[in-house]
Amino acid sequence: MIFQDWLLFILGIIFLIIASIKDLKTREISDWIPYSLIALGLTYKLFIALDFIKPSYFISNLFSFAIFVVLGYSLYYFKIFGGGDAKLLMAIGILIPSLSISEAFFNSLLFIAILFLCGAVWNLFASFKWKSIKKGRPFVPSFLFAFLICVCLWIKGITILTLFR
Repeated sequence: MIFQDWLLFILGIIFLIIASIKDLKTREISDWIPYSLIALGLTYKLFIALDFIKPSYFISNLFSFAIFVVLGYSLYYFKIFGGGDAKLLMAIGILIPSLSISEAFFNSLLFIAILFLCGAVWNLFASFKWKSIKKGRPFVPSFLFAFLICVCLWIKGITILTLFR
């Protein structure tokens, strides 16, 4: 993780808070939220790669984005996520900090593991609050909790690689 990732972490948290509130109120996420987060993230990472770091920084971030695009489409295709959830998951993919392809892979893996744990806990809580699942349960708050946990871990320098050393 580099210092410049802080701005994206803050933007990601702000956008996830907005998406969580919208998801809790209406069970839908406006398209502008994930699309603008993707555009801001890609633009910011490109400028950082061109100004401060090697172009491989941008390529490794595109790799983590691609992982989340495949995951988002898969979860949407199998009707586990709605369209807004899948797009927001793709947008989070560009926020994953990485300086190399291997770091992108392992940081993505860490986020996905924490997301599924947070999703399980959130679904347990949501099943008591929202008994009917006709409209679906809001899932974006679990994205927010998982992102906050991962940001705290990344700030401390903890990744999957450091956990198994």
